[in-house]
Amino acid sequence: MEAREHQAAGARRRGAGAARRARGATAARAAALLALIAGACGWEPPGSSSPPASSLGSTPAAPPASGPPASPPPSSDGGPPATSDGLQPTGYRLAWREEFDGSALDGSRWSASSDPRRDAVNTPDAAAVANGALTLTTYTQDGVHRTGFLSTEGKFDFTYGYVEARIRLHGAPGTWCAFWLNSPTNGTPLNDPSAAGTEIDLLENRVVDQYGNDVSDIDAMNVNWNGYGVEHQDRQRTVQGSPSLQGNWHDYGVLWTPTGYTFYLDGSPIWTPAADVPVSRRSETLYLTCEVHDHDWAGNIPAGGYGTRDASANRMEVDWVRVWQPAP
Repeated sequence: MEAREHQAAGARRRGAGAARRARGATAARAAALLALIAGACGWEPPGSSSPPASSLGSTPAAPPASGPPASPPPSSDGGPPATSDGLQPTGYRLAWREEFDGSALDGSRWSASSDPRRDAVNTPDAAAVANGALTLTTYTQDGVHRTGFLSTEGKFDFTYGYVEARIRLHGAPGTWCAFWLNSPTNGTPLNDPSAAGTEIDLLENRVVDQYGNDVSDIDAMNVNWNGYGVEHQDRQRTVQGSPSLQGNWHDYGVLWTPTGYTFYLDGSPIWTPAADVPVSRRSETLYLTCEVHDHDWAGNIPAGGYGTRDASANRMEVDWVRVWQPAP
């Protein structure tokens, strides 16, 4: 994403450094998310005698003994897994949803870039909708690498909420795919990231790093601010998927409130950044993207490229994207 070249340079400097889910979506998972929302918003569920959870920088409270079950077991079969209508936590409403139920990308919801970016050309042809899912395919045509870069900018921008997408990855060297939020004014004004906005990466995945190491099961969760020049700053947490992120469906989420972020994988809270990480208070845009960059942080493009659009196995599939926001 926008922060990638800066982060790759930093790493070098450091030297090492669907058919849909059954409607009975787990109440325990919803309760766990609700508990965190309640803490962040200062709201307590009826009958609660404990004080709200502390603000950004604290560790989320331990879940009930039963634990917040993950979404239904990630599937490696040929189609999207069965999914529900989502958590719909108390005090929040489902503000926006994309189920990819049609036969083409909905242009009233998404913009598909057709511009060159890094070592590929973005093309709407890389985005296909069928069988209840979106597929972004990275492929090579006439010696040119092509891929998909989608956003909701100007069509759906929002401030605060719980955001989640169900995604299955099939990566290849030289590329990475991501699900993220960003502000069009990130870095302006400089040193005021709450007003300028931040980049919030729920999912960023590559199969190898710049040294050839296998990182295919690693999700990099990031917050980036102060633009993408010399003043750029970021914080990151990585988590290993189980089962593998490659070839299996997983749910990637973030709870964004005025006091902080908490990142989720398969319904489990993974990371609440420390208090020095700024929180955006301006509207942000959703992005679903795949990118190509040779000899960089995602390794090298294979000799001969990725194959034609029909033949390429390098893709990201998205079952759905949903945004819940505090009810008025």
